Amino acid sequence: MEVKAIIRELLDRGMAPEEIKRNLLELGVQNPDELLNDAREHMKEVSLTQETPKDLFKDADDLKAFAKEEKPAASAFVSTGKQDADSKLDEIIALLKALQEINKKVLETDRQVLLRLKV
Repeated sequence: MEVKAIIRELLDRGMAPEEIKRNLLELGVQNPDELLNDAREHMKEVSLTQETPKDLFKDADDLKAFAKEEKPAASAFVSTGKQDADSKLDEIIALLKALQEINKKVLETDRQVLLRLKV
């Protein structure tokens, strides 16, 4: 895998640019600033060409229609009651926190793999 692709993936996963630069320096990579800037530019170009969720669903009716017709799991997020919405929101927050912890572990593992590749 190309170094720029690895940097883009680490940035996507939420690793701080300073930490990526420090790791690249530890690995002996020349011009880490240039590689980091190139990866950021590529990410900006890609993000400008992708559709955002707001573009996909212009209003709530589109979202409800999509949830009913295509994705039964998505319909779980379209609710009518306030208590039901609050409980689903709490569940989503808990899942996001768990996902954040998993991402931290993945980033640490990626860092360890990069350090092993250096040796």
